[in-house]
Amino acid sequence: MDLYRSNGKRDTYPDNTDLRDRRNELLADTSTIIQRRRSIEKAYSGNSIGSFSAVHKASIDRLIYLADARGVKLCFILPPLWFDKEEDLVALFRSLPSERRIDLCDPVIFRSSIT
Repeated sequence: MDLYRSNGKRDTYPDNTDLRDRRNELLADTSTIIQRRRSIEKAYSGNSIGSFSAVHKASIDRLIYLADARGVKLCFILPPLWFDKEEDLVALFRSLPSERRIDLCDPVIFRSSIT
């Protein structure tokens, strides 16, 4: 097993071959990265709140209510993801009060996380 990265530094986690293999696979064929970027940009292209699951929204609203009752300000974080149903997730996230959202996936703000 090669314990050295492409920059010549020793890999501190030699057992983590799956991630290294995935990285090499992505670097060899960047079409997956491009597809991911397009998917996220498509999800963020509209400004309106689209359709989303009412059940998920009700669950989130209940969690917010329970947190408020205990004096906790509950915030939701949308990490950099590769969405399967991007419009639904972004629409649900946008339906939350703005003071409860932390969006780390916005392609305009966090361009480097999707390329």
